[in-house]
Amino acid sequence: LQLTGTSIVWNVPNQFGKTVHRYVIPTAIASPVAPSTDLPEGGYRIQTPSSRYDLEAFSSYSSSHSLLQQVFGKVIPLSQLQITRWPHPLYQDDGQSPVSAGARWIDSANQIDAARWAQMNNGADPSIVVTCGKDMRPTREELEAAAAMFDQKYGGTENTGKAIFTTGEQVVSLTATPREMDYNASFVEFRDAILALHGVPGIAAGISDGGSYAAFYASLKQFISLTVQPILDLLAEDDTEHLAPQFGRNLTIEIEATQIDDPDLLEKRLATDIRAQIIKVDELRAIRGLPPLGPENGGDEIVSADRQQPVHS
Repeated sequence: LQLTGTSIVWNVPNQFGKTVHRYVIPTAIASPVAPSTDLPEGGYRIQTPSSRYDLEAFSSYSSSHSLLQQVFGKVIPLSQLQITRWPHPLYQDDGQSPVSAGARWIDSANQIDAARWAQMNNGADPSIVVTCGKDMRPTREELEAAAAMFDQKYGGTENTGKAIFTTGEQVVSLTATPREMDYNASFVEFRDAILALHGVPGIAAGISDGGSYAAFYASLKQFISLTVQPILDLLAEDDTEHLAPQFGRNLTIEIEATQIDDPDLLEKRLATDIRAQIIKVDELRAIRGLPPLGPENGGDEIVSADRQQPVHS
């Protein structure tokens, strides 16, 4: 879904029409098929030339995947497919991913990486030009021999920082420094832009510039609330539409991300609940990760605000 803007899930039905297996079909190997007499709604053909799976190895490591192996090269009816998309701004029958929406940013970042690598790999550092004196008249062979000797002695990243001694009259720097090409700033800018495409804060990607403990939890909570949970909500809505009716009426499917809570805020919330006498002993123990006491041992009693002891009501 995030890479292509479209997620194709094959809900494999049994003889009673209920889904018993589910497989994610990579969009790269699925090609749409127009409706026909045999396929009133159309379907998707699974293209084996586009798949990099070794079918024999793929089917041998787990017998549960043999069904997926059998569908390669065949058409799956649209009625068995669950297709989730991020909306495309132009084409209503297609999806657009963050990768596609920010393609220029990603391409620019790749070009910066390529340029930095090429500069390090191909440049002589320090990169200079030696101008012969007016009285010197080297032949072409002598110039080529000097250039070859220079490349061998000073070219490549392993020779970075070596001193060069020359009898020429003039030494001129040729290669722009990384600071002049603004590699550092541009790398960080495009990195942050690409992370923003996916709604990922730097801390969630392992990038931390330091800061307070509360800011760390705030960034992770933002990531869960604004990025992860909306994706899960979208998937759950489609699951509710395609799966829930098979198992009963008025059923819904919900997917909830693990919440990131600041321990300091949790302690303040618990202290408020205890003062208000609205939290039970077993509820408090569950939050602390402790086993419940049970009703017979006072687990259903309210925690006191004074001594944090059960209050008999």
